[in-house]
Amino acid sequence: MWEIIAFLIGLVFGSFANVVAWRLPENWKAIFLARSHCPHCRKILAWYDLIPLLSYLVLQGQCRHCKKAISWHYFLVELLTGLSFALLCHFYGFSRSSLLLYFLVVCLMIVVAFDLKDNLIPDLFVGLGFIFALFWRLWGPTDWLYVCWGLGGSLVFFTLLAGLGRGKWMGWGDVKLVGLLALWLAYPKIIVGLFLAFFVGALVGVWLLITKEKKWQDEVPFGPFLILGALVAFFWGQYLIKWYLGIY
Repeated sequence: MWEIIAFLIGLVFGSFANVVAWRLPENWKAIFLARSHCPHCRKILAWYDLIPLLSYLVLQGQCRHCKKAISWHYFLVELLTGLSFALLCHFYGFSRSSLLLYFLVVCLMIVVAFDLKDNLIPDLFVGLGFIFALFWRLWGPTDWLYVCWGLGGSLVFFTLLAGLGRGKWMGWGDVKLVGLLALWLAYPKIIVGLFLAFFVGALVGVWLLITKEKKWQDEVPFGPFLILGALVAFFWGQYLIKWYLGIY
């Protein structure tokens, strides 16, 4: 029951993450004051066109007025936020400590929305997420040696990728994001998260090439894969590590 409530609350925050990604670059005041409208025909949207997930499905991903396609990014961010909130509720419940995790997830979802929309990872929300992750670490028992191992190893690896590739293999925004995720996950979960990010990213990249939606020289935002891998590692990292070690 509480997981369902958390899922619904997460949908609302996922919708908010989309709003931030679309309105903040133009005018931060518009996040709270402006009415929602279609990005194509600029028609004001009614409340029943703004119900997370449901409105997108009912309208089949199209604007009610101009019938032009609405980005699937909206649906994905809302769904991912809702599922993350439900999982947080299931594993951690509602407490002062877990509240920091909910705020952290909102920051991560805003990063996902930004990166999908503009291929940009905003420093502001990576920084806010770092603060929430740090206070969460300080709140409870933490083995800081494992945190330092995770931070140091992942930052060195991604810094090398960004430096040697001159920003083509990996952006500096990704490096900062990895620092946040490493603080949150620590060693060895960060290794699981990064492996999943590269694995899923490679699969999606190959699919985009096969379907000719992308070319070899096109950029694909990597931030969403990093965050998806981190979420899976956070909730099930220990199980995946035990499964792997059980096989090998």
